[in-house]
Amino acid sequence: MLTKGDLSAIQKMLDATLDSKLDSKLDLKLAGIKSDIGILKTDLKKLSDKLDTNTKELTDLILAGFSTHERERMIQATLESLSKLSYPKDKFEMVVVDNPE
Repeated sequence: MLTKGDLSAIQKMLDATLDSKLDSKLDLKLAGIKSDIGILKTDLKKLSDKLDTNTKELTDLILAGFSTHERERMIQATLESLSKLSYPKDKFEMVVVDNPE
């Protein structure tokens, strides 16, 4: 017949086995989640780069028909508008490219 000590030892062994299996499953799920996060970060970076490129190209197209003075005035007005927003100012960067007229 099993004693209380035997039952306690069996319970500890079962708990250890269960904990080990749960830890393994959690580790696998965590690895999968980390992988998904990495993929999402990469996709977000690609989208951000594409948006930056499209914004620059659009700005170049808009400014192409204006004189340097007009471009500088529009850029200044844009920067003033952006400064009124609640975004951090260091997030905005304007690059002026002189197009030969």
